[in-house]
Amino acid sequence: MAEQNALVRRLPIVEALGSVDVICTDKTGTLTEEEMTVQRIATNREVYELTGTGYDTDGEVRYDGEPADEQRVAEVLRCGLLCNNVDIGTRERDENHDGADETVGSSDAEQTYLGDPTEIALFVAAQKAGFDHENLAAEYPRLGEVEFTSARKRMTTVHETPDGDPVAYMKGAPETVLERCDRELVDEEIVDLTDERREEIEARNEAFAEDALRVMGFAYRPDMPADQTAHPDETLERDMVFLGLQGMLDPPRPEVTDALAGCLDAGIDVVMITGDNAVTAQAVGEEIGLRSTTVITGPELEEMSDDRLAAVVEDVDIFARTSPEHKTRILQTLQAKGHTVAMTGDGVNDAPAVKNADVGVAMGIRGTDVTEQASDIVLLDDNFATIRDAVKGGRRIFDNVRKFVNYLLSGNGGEVTMVFTGSMLGFGLVITPIQILFINVVTDGIPALSMGVDPPAEDIMNRDPRPPDEGVITDRIVTSILGIAAFMTICLLPLFTLNFYGELVPGYDVLGTVAGWSPGYEPGRELAQTMVFTGFVVFEIVRIQAIRYRYGLGIFTNRWLVIAVIVAVALQLLVLYTSTGQLLFDVEPLGLVHWLQIAVTAAVFALLMAVFVKVQDRYFERY
Repeated sequence: MAEQNALVRRLPIVEALGSVDVICTDKTGTLTEEEMTVQRIATNREVYELTGTGYDTDGEVRYDGEPADEQRVAEVLRCGLLCNNVDIGTRERDENHDGADETVGSSDAEQTYLGDPTEIALFVAAQKAGFDHENLAAEYPRLGEVEFTSARKRMTTVHETPDGDPVAYMKGAPETVLERCDRELVDEEIVDLTDERREEIEARNEAFAEDALRVMGFAYRPDMPADQTAHPDETLERDMVFLGLQGMLDPPRPEVTDALAGCLDAGIDVVMITGDNAVTAQAVGEEIGLRSTTVITGPELEEMSDDRLAAVVEDVDIFARTSPEHKTRILQTLQAKGHTVAMTGDGVNDAPAVKNADVGVAMGIRGTDVTEQASDIVLLDDNFATIRDAVKGGRRIFDNVRKFVNYLLSGNGGEVTMVFTGSMLGFGLVITPIQILFINVVTDGIPALSMGVDPPAEDIMNRDPRPPDEGVITDRIVTSILGIAAFMTICLLPLFTLNFYGELVPGYDVLGTVAGWSPGYEPGRELAQTMVFTGFVVFEIVRIQAIRYRYGLGIFTNRWLVIAVIVAVALQLLVLYTSTGQLLFDVEPLGLVHWLQIAVTAAVFALLMAVFVKVQDRYFERY
């Protein structure tokens, strides 16, 4: 799982992964690329386009498809660059020269951005319009900051203008910014913000969101009181002047659509919980195949009673404009409905929801240390597809543990039953202790361990999640243990009696002569025990593939198992046909007729198992 970018911090959580039936996931960076690009700017009562993609600073401002005056968008871009905490660093660029070895430390340096992806997008957008962040920071030195929080949904910084006057710049959710404005800037003039204009701005925000753009609102306060500069607080965030909107595209990850479809096929519901606008979230949801007719926002959630939320929570795929506290409430409601929930998170405030989830998933790239410590799994690539892969990996591991247990217990059950039955029938010891030990260590142990790395079953992501109270040993496995133990005894007892009392069987000595036995070779206890010993080895190999066949796995799908079986057979032959092996294990070499006997009984054993599995299919689940 670690090789697939899912770092499991607590091993028992692998079992819970197979029971997950709801995944609550963030949008930005998990379902999307988290490399946002400002594409549209609404300011001066017009809409402008900004070309370029990603974090490349090559681009230009356009209006109706033609290059536009950058001064028309300068103030809103200046606000986005000043009200911003992105840091810039450099690293040496790695280059490959005509297929030669990779060289490090070339003369070219690569600029890197450190910070929130939304702020990076605003930072890059301003650079495209010609702003230099170092010069701007020198002209407008920062005096203070009212930091962003998930509850406030906005951030304000205070600066000193080149004239020496204080000015406040704000960015945040459009509705949050707009409600703190009573004026707007139009053509470098400050005018009253009328109700009609508010409706137009809200409509523009809605239009941007419908195109799956994440929208930020911007405002400033040029006439703020001087006494607010030393220790700014929320009281200065009023009487603001609205500057405009910036709409940025964060495209869905290309693999997310298939991953989400795979989760739905596996009986797992996917719930998007995001701080974005409801329309934006729904547009992204539709693009990736998460088509929810019902979207609940954070404010709506706060007004809902617990009973009302419990009644609708299973029908909602998208929660928008949420806070970390909302995540916890959604989680608790789903768990109260009997769901096993995986919850993603990255911020410090997400830690309670991640910790209390059945499977807590932290982001390894943008996640905080607090959230990682609270999590069960860390996604090293912050990718939703990795959650799908982790669930698949968890199901595969649980299947392999179940096969391992089924194989070992049914084999050991056969040994116990055979020894007990032989003793009760007066045959004495039908197999020696050292032979049993050899079977348990070599024939059982090595292949059983190899089954631990079996590939996933063909239908592993087409099954419904496993009930959380279902253990490794099910009723089907119990009946398998009892049935296989009985079949082994039924098939091996005739081998023992035939070779122990061979002189009583007409023609037995003739068969021995035909098989090329050495002179003086006669049936007896040692031969009979050798037949049971070898029969167990062959039966166990047949049993391995019978168990794996139910999972749709062919003989050669696990190379380690093939090697383990070859090793087990080779060691068994060494025991049978070397003097040291014969001496240590009290065995006799087997002739052709003995191998034919074992082959026939193994075929009968396989047939009995096949019939038994068909009977089990009528009364038990397949797995």
